[in-house]
Amino acid sequence: MKMAKIFGKVENPKTPKSSSLTTMKLCFNGCYDDSDCFLVEYDSDSMCSFYNFSTIQESLKVVKTEPESQMYVAFKTILPEDTCPVSFEAINLTYIHPDGRAYPWKMLSDGFSFPKCRYGWKLFRRADKNVCMKVIKTDTKVTKTIAELNCEGLNSLLIGVETFEEATWMWGGDTFLEMSYFVSNNREDCLVVGIDKNQNKQRLNDVPCTDYPYSTGMVCGYKLD
Repeated sequence: MKMAKIFGKVENPKTPKSSSLTTMKLCFNGCYDDSDCFLVEYDSDSMCSFYNFSTIQESLKVVKTEPESQMYVAFKTILPEDTCPVSFEAINLTYIHPDGRAYPWKMLSDGFSFPKCRYGWKLFRRADKNVCMKVIKTDTKVTKTIAELNCEGLNSLLIGVETFEEATWMWGGDTFLEMSYFVSNNREDCLVVGIDKNQNKQRLNDVPCTDYPYSTGMVCGYKLD
């Protein structure tokens, strides 16, 4: 891992950060040595601001600034050994979390963005996109239509399962799938997670999508751009 420095600033930061007055060298070295810090900002007033991965609660955007602004940002990223990018456009920024996961920055026309799920939402990587998901519990039993409306109220959509990792996260322990296609002449093409009180187990069951009225929660999701 290295620190890649550019003239820039964090645009309208809303995420928690720690700040202190120090030198630029101590500022950048401090972030490099801090396993949780993945981005650091240094302004013309010698103010050093750390952005820690564990505390950011939404996406970040870094915009380019002119050299006379004396504003800098440094990204903790992987870079080829003993080389520096020849230009701003040649920078391929990827933060490697201590757990080994890679989190790439997205290049924009005026800087970079760091996609991050909203607080309380879980990131899952799919073949063609990244999605943020959250399990929402309801106090009353709802239908699929009500579930869709509830998700839309959270600026998301009712989402299905694409990977084994997602399914494992949605439920745990003992599971059960009836695999019945029709019951009582009803098409069963939606999956729900429920509690079987008789056997004290969580169950994954297939039910009719249109009029199943017994769900007490839903899984909402949105695409992470």
